[in-house]
Amino acid sequence: LHFIHININSLLPKIDELRDIAKTTKASLIGITESKIDSSIFDSEISIDGYDLLRKDRNRHGGGVVCYISNDISFNVLNIFPFEIENIFIDILLPKTKPFTVGFFYRPPTDNQFLEKIASNFEKLLPNQKEIHILGDININVISNGKSILDKNKNVEFNASNISSIGTHYNEFCNTYSLTQLIESETGITSHSSSLIDHILTN
Repeated sequence: LHFIHININSLLPKIDELRDIAKTTKASLIGITESKIDSSIFDSEISIDGYDLLRKDRNRHGGGVVCYISNDISFNVLNIFPFEIENIFIDILLPKTKPFTVGFFYRPPTDNQFLEKIASNFEKLLPNQKEIHILGDININVISNGKSILDKNKNVEFNASNISSIGTHYNEFCNTYSLTQLIESETGITSHSSSLIDHILTN
């Protein structure tokens, strides 16, 4: 199984490129954050051949999550988190295999209550009983001085000089649920800064 996450920063004008990506990669799931669509956009305008479509829209100006699922995969949609959390979570149902969960999050940079909101509902995913994979634009930088703030083995000092308060809470959240963040290189790079804010978490 092959999962992809893309912060697309407006889906509609890039749908042809996304269809090419789907055709080339044959990904099982493609999660899109910052889809920037609303109810005026029909499913047919953003459909991809061979995929079922799930969407949680915000508006044309920001946010939104879309998930494309290869239509040879059975799944159940999970409604776990509060409405204001931009997410899509599903249980994947494969023959002769225990169900496992795949989810996509978008955290707006100004949402300082995000972790509290998801933590209070996370147990409903049964993280101690099944495999979980989470992809998304979390907008929490997990690199400090070239080291991951989520990796205890790299001896990063957790203090105000190199990790934000929400970064500390994120580290605690990941430790609580035995979640490992898999991406190792920066995902946001400018001429004067770099950050790792797009994550893949798994237990």
